[in-house]
Amino acid sequence: MSEVHPRELGAQLSTWQRLWLWARTALILTGVALAGWAGGLPAIGGVLVGFGLLFRMITLFERSRFCPQIVVTETDSQRLRKLLASLPSERRRELAGLELELARAHVVQSSEVPADVVTMNSRVRFEEVHSGARTEARLVYASVLEEGELSVLEPEGSALLGLSLGQAIDWRMPNGRLRRFRVTEVLYQPEAAGDLHL
Repeated sequence: MSEVHPRELGAQLSTWQRLWLWARTALILTGVALAGWAGGLPAIGGVLVGFGLLFRMITLFERSRFCPQIVVTETDSQRLRKLLASLPSERRRELAGLELELARAHVVQSSEVPADVVTMNSRVRFEEVHSGARTEARLVYASVLEEGELSVLEPEGSALLGLSLGQAIDWRMPNGRLRRFRVTEVLYQPEAAGDLHL
């Protein structure tokens, strides 16, 4: 796999989460500067460092909410890795987010995947949280789509893979915008239905 720059990650921190990071960093640096510059103010420096660490914990909590742990079946993982390997390098760079999601996913056997997880060929309802737009689609491998299908090679499809019911994820779109997708219903999952041939 090619090395991916952090800016190419599909799942990213939202704007306000980045502000929390900046605030935490500023407070820590200010605390250290005060503690070093004015030996008589170590208490103030300690308080500022403490606030900085608190902001850091809050940021980590929010990141875990909107960059959640995902679950992918071993079959889906193998097929998707093979699909990505077959693509031109330029196209693979565009799909860096999907590649990184596969790398961090919890991989399970098809018989062990929870019934509310979005796997390949699942039919799901999801929403774009900020706009409220709701969509129903079947997640597929193909790039040529039929009505009601969503390719895993598209940003929305990459974002949904491995999410469970109610989970949301922040995803960086090709235009640089950050969008948050939430799974509102898993209407059909092949593993739960016993359709393991799909």
